Amino acid sequence: MRCAGRRINLSIAASSGLRVTRCHGFGESIVLRVLDRSSVNLEVESLGFPKYVYDFVRKSSRPNGISS
Repeated sequence: MRCAGRRINLSIAASSGLRVTRCHGFGESIVLRVLDRSSVNLEVESLGFPKYVYDFVRKSSRPNGISS
């Protein structure tokens, strides 16, 4: 998605569960995440984890999941 000429990613997560409210004990949590892709380095390798972590991430991203 583009906003003001910049590429951004939007992510929405909703979950229901137990929450203390005045009316009842149930409710929802909704989170909206906005990522400005031009201001963040999205390379996984830049996080500084050991090589086996990157190997696991690559294998888990395959269409059929983790396989040998």
